[in-house]
Amino acid sequence: MSRAIGDVLLKRYGVIAVPEVTGWRPLTSEDIYLVVSSDGIFETLTPQNVCDLLHNEASKVSSECLLSSSLADCIIQTAFKRGSMDNLSVILIPWKPPIKQMAWAAAA
Repeated sequence: MSRAIGDVLLKRYGVIAVPEVTGWRPLTSEDIYLVVSSDGIFETLTPQNVCDLLHNEASKVSSECLLSSSLADCIIQTAFKRGSMDNLSVILIPWKPPIKQMAWAAAA
């Protein structure tokens, strides 16, 4: 059975073409990443949890995602480990280099 967004046949089951958007705000120069994800991520993680993961993993302070191949994979694996039973998808768009990378570049 298809789960395509906007699938007319599945509309009666709740598959709609209108995305749920929460917490929208314009990006600023303080933002490092734009995170686009499925609701399965936020079944077990809060937006603050995701921000903490990104900050900690990008600066390698945390070892929670040592086996992850990317920051997006880290978010997915963490949501899964915490028990999310929904689909888990993340698109992570770098908005600017993390602070640690910027400090290294400035020192070079």
